Amino acid sequence: MGLVFHAGPGYSSIKPLGFYKENNTSFLNVMGGLELHKALSENGFRFC
Repeated sequence: MGLVFHAGPGYSSIKPLGFYKENNTSFLNVMGGLELHKALSENGFRFC
């Protein structure tokens, strides 16, 4: 079992399709996450 933390940059843009076309704001941001990995052993799990 493993625990993995990841982080990285992101870019969000707000450009609506309706009547508010003058709203074109963009943001740079940082995102992070945490993953839990569990491996299946070869002997414990088989496809038939």
